[in-house]
Amino acid sequence: MASSKAFGKEGIVIRIPAVISQRTESRVKLGKFTVLVSGLEIHDSDSLLMHRFEREHVDDIKVHTPYEVSICQRFIGKPDIAYRLISAKMPEVIPVLEVQFSKKIELLENAWMFGSTATASPAEKGFSVWLAGQSPL
Repeated sequence: MASSKAFGKEGIVIRIPAVISQRTESRVKLGKFTVLVSGLEIHDSDSLLMHRFEREHVDDIKVHTPYEVSICQRFIGKPDIAYRLISAKMPEVIPVLEVQFSKKIELLENAWMFGSTATASPAEKGFSVWLAGQSPL
């Protein structure tokens, strides 16, 4: 079973178990999500590579909740490649994604509803992704 570990010398920043769905499919699979220095990889439960996103080919990452993200690579004239990932360990990965993909990551409003009941926006609170899964003090 995969765990959250750092494997810097292999180019792996972090690897976590995840529930994976592809946008075109309604079924979900168990697998692993790996953040590499050079991109992102999604593997199924048999450790077979489902898709590799090179860093420069990731068009957007949306954080739906502290535990759920979607990753998309867009094409002109072809269907987009998109995956949705859910993991209890995702709060460990989101700060890494925020650093590596700062211009491509979007933190959706629902991602902050778990941590706050106030109506102030994350910017008004001086909000950081590090606090995504925590209640305000």
